[in-house]
Formats: sequence, structure tokens, C-alpha cells
Amino acid sequence: MLQRISPNTSGPTGPTGFASIRTRERRFGVAVLEFAVIAPVLVFVVIGMLELARGLQVKETLTDAARKGCRTALPSTGTNAAVTADINTVLTNSNLSSTAATIIIQVNGANVDVSTAAANTPISVKVAIPYSSTGGISGFFLTGASIESEKIVMMSQR
Repeated sequence: MLQRISPNTSGPTGPTGFASIRTRERRFGVAVLEFAVIAPVLVFVVIGMLELARGLQVKETLTDAARKGCRTALPSTGTNAAVTADINTVLTNSNLSSTAATIIIQVNGANVDVSTAAANTPISVKVAIPYSSTGGISGFFLTGASIESEKIVMMSQR
């Protein structure tokens, strides 16, 4: 569509008062150049947003796994093996590597079996997994980093 340029504006116009083809081609070329400069920045911003969302999703999954494991440890029948099995089930169901997960189970701040916990003793569970096991792009860049769950603490009910 041709755009009429008013006589008060500066810019080359043809004999009919419309912008010349050469001017329109220059404007299009500038637009293409601006897009070429901005497009990579936009792509990195979108990828960064997706990676951040994936990281938050994994953190929530790890916290849910730790919460389920802590609930398993509360009754008198709870053992570290049962807690670990429940956590691994949650991780596997969420498509996370249960073999790469680090599970920390503590009774009153010590690394002992939960079956030894006395009544009203705090039992805490924390789960961590390396970024490289989350399936995102960030695993290539953050090789030594990991995502950790919140530390879940509940009182034993024995």
C-alpha cells in the first residue's frame, strides 16, 4: 500500500507525492537489520524464561517428593528404605532421574534410621538433583550445580 507523504514532512517523494520505491526499500532494509539485531536477544530471553520455569517445576517436584518421604517416616513402621522408595517413586513418575537424586534423611539433626526416632522427635527430609538430570538446556552450562528441595521437617508419631 502506498503511503502519501505530506508536504510538511521531509523525505524524498516522487512526482506524485508518494514515497519513492527506493525510499521504501531502504526502510524495509532498516527494519530487517533491526530485526536481525533484536531477534537473538528475544530468543535468549524466551529460552531463559523456559529454563527458569523448568527449574521451578523441578524444585516443586523435589519438595513434593521430600514431603511424601517425610510423611512415610512419621509412623512407627517407617524406615529409611521406605522413605527412599517413596521419594524415588515420585521422582520417576515426574520423569526425573531417581538414581541421580541425593536424599538426606535426618532424625533430630543426625543421619540415623527413622525407625530409631522417639515420639515427638523432628524428622527432616531434603532432596537434591543435578541440573544435568532435569532434561533442560541449562544442564550443559550449569554442570556442577543442583536443584534442592525445601527441607521438610515433621514430628514423629510413635
